[in-house]
Amino acid sequence: MPGWRGRPVRRRHAIAAGTAGALVLAVGIVGQQLAAAELADRRQAELDQAHQEAFSRVMPHSAGSFVQLMIKAIAERQPDIACTILTPPAGRDFAAAHGADTCEHAVDALSRQVSNGDGVAYQNAALMPLPGSATEYGPGGNWLRVDACALAISPPTAGPAVLGVFHLELAAGGGGGYQATGFTKCL
Repeated sequence: MPGWRGRPVRRRHAIAAGTAGALVLAVGIVGQQLAAAELADRRQAELDQAHQEAFSRVMPHSAGSFVQLMIKAIAERQPDIACTILTPPAGRDFAAAHGADTCEHAVDALSRQVSNGDGVAYQNAALMPLPGSATEYGPGGNWLRVDACALAISPPTAGPAVLGVFHLELAAGGGGGYQATGFTKCL
């Protein structure tokens, strides 16, 4: 071993030691960067999971609450709420069924059908909009089919009484809320 017991240290020994030190430092930096990236990925996965759970919790938890939220969104001209409870494919089908190019435009058009712009009267007219036969439950409650084609709106002039048939599925995250994944136009 150079430099021990009187052996001379040569220039190549110093270069080899410096190279080895630089290599160890580089490996350490790369290892630290990989660990930081793994930690960031883990944190992002935790945030994504928390977001999905929170999203699922704020979604409607029954067929009746789904229809009531749609009616409220239409009555109060809040297309962002109505279109959030619809997945993009269901929103496109909803828009097409109501003669609009986007879900937001469909909700806006339905909002204009609310008599005298009185959203409260429309919401009150639709407090009990669905008979029990309008809801079909899937196995284990994983999905619902909600027929909102003949809402019990009284007086009928309060606002739109025909929304369509919605296929609801449990939203990811385990919060128990439903999101419309499919939509069919009323016949």
